[in-house]
Amino acid sequence: GGGGVAGVPLPDGSRGLGAVVDDVTDLMRADRLRQLTQLARIVAHEVKNPLTPIRLWVQELEEAERRGDPELNSLLGEACREITVQVGRLQSTASSFSNLVALESWNPMPLDAAGLIEDTLAGLAVLARRGVAVHRDLPPPGTCKVVGDRDWLRRARDNLVKNSVDALNGPGQLWVRVECRDDSVVIEVEDSAGGVPEPVLESLFSPHFSTTTGGSGLGLALVHQ
Repeated sequence: GGGGVAGVPLPDGSRGLGAVVDDVTDLMRADRLRQLTQLARIVAHEVKNPLTPIRLWVQELEEAERRGDPELNSLLGEACREITVQVGRLQSTASSFSNLVALESWNPMPLDAAGLIEDTLAGLAVLARRGVAVHRDLPPPGTCKVVGDRDWLRRARDNLVKNSVDALNGPGQLWVRVECRDDSVVIEVEDSAGGVPEPVLESLFSPHFSTTTGGSGLGLALVHQ
């Protein structure tokens, strides 16, 4: 396409440059590529989240077998159920990847805030066996409602809890609270890992930022989104 650059007067009396683009196809293509790249990174990040409980359950089974745990059979059944749930999430992510528009959509509906949290924590029941004590402070089921997209809220809460698990990197304490106020719902995730250093607080929600060596930096950026 054609186009050009010309000097233009600015409101303050100075002069600037104006670019004229006759064919914006390349610009649109570049913008779409940027969007697709971001969506692909989101998909990759979403794949990592279910892998955490899967890995923990496999490690727990290996250790139970090594120490000759008499409850290995019941543990195996529990592990298979939880791994099946996480594999279902992987399959859902794969389906979203085949339809990237689904990752950009927002479908609001009434949801139970306490139920959302329980869904996340159920997939991490293995944490108790790994030395992480999970404390819940939740309202009674059905008493604290929010309107939002189930998948995006799941991404947000999963990432917050996973951040705490990664920060602990072993035994510790994890608190999850839900408070229903007059016009809002507050969800808090706290851990005993020591908190975030003051100098990095401003960068906390920036993409590519991570305080762990294995982090992608997308977790809190997705929560912020």
